[in-house]
Amino acid sequence: MICDAGCGPIAHIGRYLYNKGLDVIGTDISDKCIEIAEANNPGMKFIRNDFFEWGFPTEHFDGIISFYSIMYTPKEYVAELLQIFNKSSKLNGKLLLVVKEGISEGYVDKVLDINTKVYEVYFTEREIKEYLTNCGFEIKYFHIRDPLNTEINIRRIYAIGEKVK
Repeated sequence: MICDAGCGPIAHIGRYLYNKGLDVIGTDISDKCIEIAEANNPGMKFIRNDFFEWGFPTEHFDGIISFYSIMYTPKEYVAELLQIFNKSSKLNGKLLLVVKEGISEGYVDKVLDINTKVYEVYFTEREIKEYLTNCGFEIKYFHIRDPLNTEINIRRIYAIGEKVK
């Protein structure tokens, strides 16, 4: 079982894995995101879920995807969140983290030209590596890439950790 944690309304990463034959469940804190994801991804499972009220059993998932979803969690809570992910991962289970690179943290008033107040967090290479290793994951893959021409002009960090404890 794979968890697309913070799948958002599109759930495209979870859908990709589901289409490859994997058992995937998408979670998001937003009722509206879950409603849209269910409408656009027939056959997939979705639940409304807060990371800090996770509720999944210990050693339940073979993999967890966090594709830009921890970037709305204040850094003071990120280690706790990754420990929650670790607890619900099977031994040797994988965690895919994708975040935006940077050092800023705090509320912004606009996202993608939409007036909305959200908390955004950017991470450094060192921070992501420390979070993973300190929370019981061995880093199996780490890559920082420049934005594509169609993306917001900020570098992205891709990391895969494997649960070792």
